[in-house]
Amino acid sequence: ELMESLYENVPEFKELGDVLRYTYGYGFQQSTVAEYEYYIDSGFLTFVNHGCNGTSNIGEEDTMSFSEDIGLVDLLKLNSPPSSQMRRSTLDLVIDRHLPSFAAGYDESSRDIKAGEELLQNYMYFMSYSEDWKLQVLDQKAQCRGEVLGQVRQDEIEALDKEEEDSRDDDEDDKD
Repeated sequence: ELMESLYENVPEFKELGDVLRYTYGYGFQQSTVAEYEYYIDSGFLTFVNHGCNGTSNIGEEDTMSFSEDIGLVDLLKLNSPPSSQMRRSTLDLVIDRHLPSFAAGYDESSRDIKAGEELLQNYMYFMSYSEDWKLQVLDQKAQCRGEVLGQVRQDEIEALDKEEEDSRDDDEDDKD
């Protein structure tokens, strides 16, 4: 929240936009140490996509049954993401000592995965703050229906557009 506030309100902190976009695109929210924090896994799981409509083939055992396909009425009844209801206290020496491993979770396959098959994870468990989670479910539903693009794809398109614009500017400078 501090970084978001600085980015939005202090002109000298506009470079934080890149950090925030990377965090929102590749990170996941959790509440292991603080109420509102993000974690970015440094392993290959950072680049695993969401399995729409319950098609995830990897994840923690208890994350396989819930998807963005939840009905709006059921979503409004939930006060928090299912996984956040199962978190243990942060005043735990085992968790403190092994925080990176705990934060990354203990992913396993839900079935045999064929060579070359894309790994898909359930993003519905990547948020732990209740209000953000409800918005994430609605956004994920729209992405799965092809109505909107995800954060990473939006950033890729923006970067390509900027690259093309810079190239056109260079071509115009060469003509002068």
